[in-house]
Amino acid sequence: MKKVFQISLIIASVIALSSCNKEYEDITSDKGFIGVFVRNQAGSISYYSETKNTITSDIYSTVNGTDLGDQLIAFSISGEKGFLLKGDGNNQKIETVNSKTLKSEGEQSGFSNFTDLMAVSDTFVMVTQVALGSENSGSVIFLDSKNISKALDTLKVGNNPTRLAYSRGKKVYVANTGSESYPDSTVMVIDIDTKTVIDTVDLKLKKPIDMVLDAYQNLWVLCAGEGTQNAGLARISYGTHKVTVFSFENGYLGEGRGGLSSGGGTIYFVNDGMYAIAFDAMVLPTKKFFTKEDYGNEPDYSNEKFNTIGVSPNTGRFFCAKDGVDGAKDSVYIFDRYGFISSKEEIGMDMNPRQFVFVR
Repeated sequence: MKKVFQISLIIASVIALSSCNKEYEDITSDKGFIGVFVRNQAGSISYYSETKNTITSDIYSTVNGTDLGDQLIAFSISGEKGFLLKGDGNNQKIETVNSKTLKSEGEQSGFSNFTDLMAVSDTFVMVTQVALGSENSGSVIFLDSKNISKALDTLKVGNNPTRLAYSRGKKVYVANTGSESYPDSTVMVIDIDTKTVIDTVDLKLKKPIDMVLDAYQNLWVLCAGEGTQNAGLARISYGTHKVTVFSFENGYLGEGRGGLSSGGGTIYFVNDGMYAIAFDAMVLPTKKFFTKEDYGNEPDYSNEKFNTIGVSPNTGRFFCAKDGVDGAKDSVYIFDRYGFISSKEEIGMDMNPRQFVFVR
């Protein structure tokens, strides 16, 4: 039986909007979902409606009448299809769902060592795969979105590819995190029209763990480094792939993969707290975000090392997840677009929120 924790929702305003979907009238609108899915790694999907400010703690079970049955490693949507990467090691599955209703359309088993998944188009889904214990072992596989068991193409990439990012300019970026035995700290650039690797970018930092694109399609890479060395942000320009490095003086102090999000022309990242950096900045900010001094929030959230953050393209709200420690409950905090908190509720959800997937 899955454990349940409390989610702390801090909501700035309530907007009433009636739904036209009669089957799930408390969940979706006539156009489907408008809000954010929360991928809980323990094995569920929660849904927060940004029009009603309500939460469905396990939307997948609500719609399908059964739970996911395994860890949820990745969740990606393109058009009317969503894809769920479940399980780990040699026992993985990919499930297809309707993105408008979240109804399951079937699953395919028999996959192994996939580390990330991204739905790029109505034609194919891309996954990263690691072959453990060998050098230059990483692969990116193009899977047929209509027959997910069918591989359309395979590209060799670097060691331990762990993250994918898709630019609407027809590029996909692959972060090669490497391992102790086979170090790697590169980003490979794939042209999805030709399905070829067109560049390999040296980050000049170590251990990339997260990537996002800003409004100008520049890629930002969060790197955990090694100890207190070679950690920071790397910005890769869209056209030339020039790298600009923003080093963390005292190393990376965040909680791992998920501490990076794009807010259009501003990038938000977590280190010893949360920061905001402009797309064209040349130095790291020194002042933290969500400070009590600037926002009047009580308590002061500026020093929180959130595990996962996301900025809604619909409303500009900030969604920030933090695992509980010493018996405390895991929490997701919601701030308005200006960084303010105004009220608080306690609502039950599943464990380990690790990704925010915004839909509209």
